[in-house]
Amino acid sequence: MQLTAVSSSHTSASASRPVEVADMLAARDRRAAGQRTLLARYRCAVVSLTAVMPGPVKDTPLTRATVAAGVDAVLAAVSLAGWPVLERLDHGGPTGAEVLLAVAAPARALKRALIEIEEDHALGRLWDIDVLDINPVSGTVAILSRKDYGLPPRSCLVCGGPAHACARARTHPIADLVAIIESTAHAHFRCH
Repeated sequence: MQLTAVSSSHTSASASRPVEVADMLAARDRRAAGQRTLLARYRCAVVSLTAVMPGPVKDTPLTRATVAAGVDAVLAAVSLAGWPVLERLDHGGPTGAEVLLAVAAPARALKRALIEIEEDHALGRLWDIDVLDINPVSGTVAILSRKDYGLPPRSCLVCGGPAHACARARTHPIADLVAIIESTAHAHFRCH
């Protein structure tokens, strides 16, 4: 088993600078390139994990700890299922911690296991966990979604409505969302 970890930027004690839209677009492109690389290299499911953190400051000790807890939960789930992690890529910086895992697992079963983590773990709502796979017929990259399992979209942290609708409409002040995220994470880490 090959396991690669590069996480030196995760040790910074302070929050990073606010990010711009261009930073987020570059991070998205870098993450997509990493996903494509792992999919091509291993032809297996790829897990992409980031923290849910609205607003311009994405990288803080709390978001890094939240992502680390998410990685621990994912690794525990895949280990329990007997699915080997073939490679791990970590990236940190102003746009926040990102972790990619190539997992030798049936993508649909893996996504189901990770949905359970998102729903059952105290921090699950604070993680954005995607599972990507290569469509065997078309050869295109497919991102598995909750809808594939007949599940409703994730709920908004503030009002409980569909999170994507609230985010798109900017229904809630960022400060309210960040306060809920920080309160949830602090409560979890105080107990663990």
